[in-house]
Amino acid sequence: MNNLIRYNQVGSHHHNMMTNKWTYMNLLSLGS
Repeated sequence: MNNLIRYNQVGSHHHNMMTNKWTYMNLLSLGS
């Protein structure tokens, strides 16, 4: 059970990083 919770936390953290990177790249393309 603890492993499942840990996996979900890592998965959501990775998803947030990818979303932030995508948003950051969109801001760069809009600014240029």
